[in-house]
Amino acid sequence: MLPEMARRGDLRTRWFCANGAVHRRDDGVFEVTAGGVLVGTYTRAEPERRNLLLVALADNPAINIGELARAFGITTERLRQIRKIADEQGVDALMAHKRRGRKPLSERMKKRITELFDAGLNIDQAYAKLKRSVSRASVGRVHKQWVERGSAKSPVEDTKPRQQKLFDDAPDDVIVVARQGRPTRRERSRRVPPAIVLGPTRPALSLEDAFEVGGTHVQHVGAWLMLGELQAAGLYDNAERFRCKDVEPQELRIALDATAIALAIGQRCIEGVRRLATPSAPTLLRSRRKPNASWTRERLHAYADDGAVLFHLAEARRHALSLAADDRKRVVLYVDNHLRAYTGKHVIRKGWRMQDKRVVPGCTDYYVHDAIGRPLMRMDVPEHDPLVDVVPAIGRFVREQIGEGVPLLLVFDRAGAYPEHIAGLRDSGFEFVTYEKKPYPTLPTTAFKHTLVYRRETIRWTECRQKNLLGGRGRVRRIALLTSDGSQVNILAVSKAPAVELVLALFHRWGMQENQFKHEKERWGINQLDGRRVDPYPEDAIIPNPARRRLDLDLRDARDKEAEALRELAHLPRDPKRRERLEQAAKEAFALQGDLEAQRPHVPKKAPLRDTELTGRLRVHPGRYKVIVDTVRIALANVETDLAALLAPHLRKPREAKKTLANLLAAPGVVRAGQQHIGVTLRPAGTARERRAFQVLLTAANARRLTLPGDPSGRPLRFRIANL
Repeated sequence: MLPEMARRGDLRTRWFCANGAVHRRDDGVFEVTAGGVLVGTYTRAEPERRNLLLVALADNPAINIGELARAFGITTERLRQIRKIADEQGVDALMAHKRRGRKPLSERMKKRITELFDAGLNIDQAYAKLKRSVSRASVGRVHKQWVERGSAKSPVEDTKPRQQKLFDDAPDDVIVVARQGRPTRRERSRRVPPAIVLGPTRPALSLEDAFEVGGTHVQHVGAWLMLGELQAAGLYDNAERFRCKDVEPQELRIALDATAIALAIGQRCIEGVRRLATPSAPTLLRSRRKPNASWTRERLHAYADDGAVLFHLAEARRHALSLAADDRKRVVLYVDNHLRAYTGKHVIRKGWRMQDKRVVPGCTDYYVHDAIGRPLMRMDVPEHDPLVDVVPAIGRFVREQIGEGVPLLLVFDRAGAYPEHIAGLRDSGFEFVTYEKKPYPTLPTTAFKHTLVYRRETIRWTECRQKNLLGGRGRVRRIALLTSDGSQVNILAVSKAPAVELVLALFHRWGMQENQFKHEKERWGINQLDGRRVDPYPEDAIIPNPARRRLDLDLRDARDKEAEALRELAHLPRDPKRRERLEQAAKEAFALQGDLEAQRPHVPKKAPLRDTELTGRLRVHPGRYKVIVDTVRIALANVETDLAALLAPHLRKPREAKKTLANLLAAPGVVRAGQQHIGVTLRPAGTARERRAFQVLLTAANARRLTLPGDPSGRPLRFRIANL
């Protein structure tokens, strides 16, 4: 994730290695460069030239197959097929390869489909009548042409109103607006006005127009407080910066609004968008229809292909800059990894999960939190890279954002306490603090001369002789702690900060990262799988060899059987029959060990995927869709922390501020649109004291003059609690 921030500045350029990229020119020609040299060009109408370039580049072992396929806009499975054709039939077969696809529709079929549209049928109804002879996509293309011809003839046609699903059936380049006239009984019951097609763009819907569809009594309107805070924080501006042409601004805004509101009311995933399908949804989302989960996923997928990583890193950069501005003395960041387990039907690479004490299928995620526990960023590593490989990359990225003038202190657990890793961080100019791995010398009790109190526990400490990393790596600070139960814990650090500050920073890791991660998982669903799509794992990737693991397990079982037989023999009384059987079992187990150990040199621990039994079966979940959803989750979690800090002093139980705040975010209310502001009267669940605390919080929010994302009028929101 991190290297792409520096090398993907232009959305028209897709990189497949450090010095190789595919660049799309304005005239539609794709230029392929490697090492600053133009390798070749192709257009969408020339797949043969593209395939030749792919085959030539795929032979380079330094190029990742998955990144190469993504840069050329194809799947890894399609790239595998192209390489297979070139290997089996030669490169000339690529030039003569037949193109697949349906034949174009005949004029007779187009005329028949058009007649169905003239009769008042929509795309689904016309497709149902012609399902065996034409695809739905073809029906949709004819419908698009039919709409354009109708719009060219007359801007307003007096035809029977047709119900359209804005996010399912309507083409992307049309809008649906209310037509003057008395609605039918069915339309009044569904609160949907008659619809006509007016033009090729979809402008922002004003709040007054939304009232005509969704009314002024709005469900979940308390979530507008979150939308206003996200707009003020700049999340929507960053999302717009990296939006590609395939996603319209209004569609992206509605998809982000639906995602944020669904998460804010406690749904934890995109499927929760269906909970927003109330009669007042058009007002809540300021759209003419109610978006569903499928449409929201499609829009986010379209955005995620090019903009998800840049969007996530831009939000992380904004957060890092705010940390540097708030505390110029030192920026403290906590780094840790958690395995997101997978229980589906696909074969996914396994990693170590500490809670289960074993390896399970899944993806390792690396989380970064600041000193007060707010999440900064998340990185997914399907290859389960160790902490020592990821911490330096995270540190370099954050330091590039905050600059060299502000010290950066990285806090992590024993998984990163290796001498070569510690020396590398020190030589790179980072400050860090971590635990020391055992064994280390035990100090006498009299050596601990200083004390500190942490959560009512008195801890004695001393900064003793520096730790020698051996191998010519130098020395680092060592702080020894003596807990109340007499246990000694050593801490290693490279920092100019006082020893007490380093000790407390490491102790706070559980409260400021582990507990916060637990809250993010239970409240915001950050540990969800989210994306269900899978891609084939690159065939050239080096993976742990399952045959070697199975061989090692068989060898361990054989040793256990021999040991068990010998143990029983040692305690066996004189029983010739049983002794003979146990001796035979021990002999067979010993012989089996010899056979297995003879095979080990010929079965490597790691091997390319194509040389293992998992070839063609191993899959990986693309992470870009989850990246954009988690970016919204992280922004919401940070806003929640700030709002809870304002709300907590006014509650009887301040520690329950976030739980109480959830009632406010899911509250219904009444919306009034004035000329100077938008009034929102909320009716949240809560006691009289909680409602008074809500009003104090909303008064502070009103002073910030929050606005709704995408509101063309820019009127500030003014919240209040009803019947105080």
